Amino acid sequence: MSDRTGVLLVLEHVHGVAVVAALLTLCLGLGRVVLRRLSVEETPLDECLLGVALGGGLVSLSMLALGSIGALRPLPITLAVAALAWAARTGLVTLPRLVRGAARQVGGDGEYPVLGAIALGATILATVFLVSLALTPTVDWDSLLLHLRVPSQLLAESRLYVPEDNLPSGFLALVHMLYVPLLAAGAETGPALLSAAYALLLALTVVAVCQRFYDQAVAWLAVIGLWGTSMILMVAVTPRVDVSLAFHTLLGHYALLRFIDPPPASADEDVRAGGVPWVGAALLGLMASVKYHGLAYAALLAPLVLVGAARTTRGPGATAKIVIVAASAALLILSPWVIKNLVLF
Repeated sequence: MSDRTGVLLVLEHVHGVAVVAALLTLCLGLGRVVLRRLSVEETPLDECLLGVALGGGLVSLSMLALGSIGALRPLPITLAVAALAWAARTGLVTLPRLVRGAARQVGGDGEYPVLGAIALGATILATVFLVSLALTPTVDWDSLLLHLRVPSQLLAESRLYVPEDNLPSGFLALVHMLYVPLLAAGAETGPALLSAAYALLLALTVVAVCQRFYDQAVAWLAVIGLWGTSMILMVAVTPRVDVSLAFHTLLGHYALLRFIDPPPASADEDVRAGGVPWVGAALLGLMASVKYHGLAYAALLAPLVLVGAARTTRGPGATAKIVIVAASAALLILSPWVIKNLVLF
């Protein structure tokens, strides 16, 4: 807990927000590079959401790799982040244009201005609430026992290990490893701020889902309803990972639904635009990597891959190929976290 006051405390808070913003920017840049490698073309909002999720997985895996070789120290972490930033450079250059496009997409065509104004006001109030409380010292026992303490212990020891007084460290997973570079940068409030950012990303995912399958009015109403959910608001201001799990779960569900029901403009293709199945499958692996409860959600959503493959391909051979590639992508992403526990325990 910081003992700073006055201007120093304000600067500390600004530093925490800046570090989290830099991490999310890096994740988005990396994710965009991955999407380009897969030749996936998305709307600006979808590209932002998928980019943050996929890029976050890569950053987390890099921290896991450093921990596995005993290199969770400031210099190796800095070098790793710099290497990832270099790899993401092509995705970072055009970020301002992408963000502007995503903002225009969220606003729709200016339909339902009253609902839009209410939703915007609710989002601003929610953001102020989330950031204000996330900047306060962590007090809930779950965060102090596991979500904040264990990443701090790993950073102190510079390696992955099982603290002798903290067996729940077996639940350490994807988002916790994103906390490591934040803590290494001196952002004590970084984990809670990152959780708050995931709540905002969850709201944007709700907008994307509603715009794709419903209309703008439903999107605004859904956002208003989301910010009226006290459970999300109260958890999102702590380092707990439940809100990040909700974000990855909804985004994965959305990606798979778009695979099943892609835009009709490219219906003549074997795998149509907006329906690349391994992106949705990768998100299944990510949601299970965030928290092991995500395994249940991933298992329930996995049949959508088969349904989508059957609907968007010609012949059982092509269907089987997509299912195998998708399953491999999900298992490949999940496997490092399973292997980590097999080795440690």
